[in-house]
Amino acid sequence: MRSVSLIVDSASSSGLQLALVYPNASCAGKEMYSAPTSVVGSHDVSLDPGFAVLHGGHLSILQGSDAVVSLYVWGYLAPNGDVPATTPVG
Repeated sequence: MRSVSLIVDSASSSGLQLALVYPNASCAGKEMYSAPTSVVGSHDVSLDPGFAVLHGGHLSILQGSDAVVSLYVWGYLAPNGDVPATTPVG
């Protein structure tokens, strides 16, 4: 992944006004990205030099409010051997 964009389509009015993105399917451990959900808008982040997700891997999003959000991820496919050992892998 090279960048992530979380779009708040409808702002939250209650609860924990935050959306958290995790590098796994279970919303467990340390989040890789978070954004407020109290205001409609786009929250973009560049992931230089990139963030590797193994083939068959997942991302998950947890939000503690009534907001409506969309998550977009941009990146490319690469053979496992082309990913440096220092690159985070979820």
